[in-house]
Amino acid sequence: MILYPLFIILIGYLQSILAITCPNGSEWKDDLGYCLLPINTQVNYSAATKACGKVGGHLISIHNLFENILFSAYVDEYFPKTKTSWLGMHADQFQVWAWDDASKWDYEHWAKQEPFDGNYCAQLHLKDQLWHSADCDEDKAAFLCGIQPQTTDSTTPAITTKWPGKCPTEWSYFDKTNACYYIGANMSWTDGETYCRSQHSHLVSVHSFEENQFILDLKYTTDCDVVANDWISITLLGSYRDYHDQTWLWSDGTPFDYAPDLCNDEFGRHFMIDNTKCSMCQNGTWFSVLSDYDNSIYPFFACKFVL
Repeated sequence: MILYPLFIILIGYLQSILAITCPNGSEWKDDLGYCLLPINTQVNYSAATKACGKVGGHLISIHNLFENILFSAYVDEYFPKTKTSWLGMHADQFQVWAWDDASKWDYEHWAKQEPFDGNYCAQLHLKDQLWHSADCDEDKAAFLCGIQPQTTDSTTPAITTKWPGKCPTEWSYFDKTNACYYIGANMSWTDGETYCRSQHSHLVSVHSFEENQFILDLKYTTDCDVVANDWISITLLGSYRDYHDQTWLWSDGTPFDYAPDLCNDEFGRHFMIDNTKCSMCQNGTWFSVLSDYDNSIYPFFACKFVL
């Protein structure tokens, strides 16, 4: 009985010292802990995904019954005519479902006899508050984008100008991208992306040869000892493959406009950069691993945020 008012006081205190700004016209939602942008336009899944990516977000993911009820209420509020919204989820060719934002798959709320084999996307229907699989190309719906807020300390003036070298401790600055980079260790792709987000960043996206070389140099090693899970030394990138339309995407929503030579075929789930002299791949090349390895632990991962 005492903890509840203390919790309210703590929330009020945090809100008083942190100014939360929701970008791109989105609205802060206390129940979610992030910003929400409703777009009441009927489009297919790919168009909805790209639209959320352009504003720095993802289609919504749902992780418990409370969130499912909450999003159903938002669908009713924002889309009263169609009463349907795309969910940020997709299936691979083996009908293994995953969230677009790389969060953990820890909850399902399918309608009876769903998901339908052959549908690789899904929608939330207000009529039953259940998930219904859908044709990614042919079916259309409105959608909700979840966007991380921008926060500043309201007790001091907000810094509006960024200077080279102003990266946090243990992060490295690259002037050609005006971005900060961090190398972490021993995580899966999903856990790496989750960690990067906790640091207000994403797993790294790569857009040029120079940036690829910079990331290579951050963790280049001549040590041929096995580091993690039978891997010698590789660095996970923030790339993931959309098996439905066979395209590659970055977890930070930026365009996939660069790739170096590949050490193997490109039909895997994620790309990694080879940063050791000990493998058969040339330094700086990328190779892909199948979705079977989504939960594998890899030696290194790289986070990135632009100043």
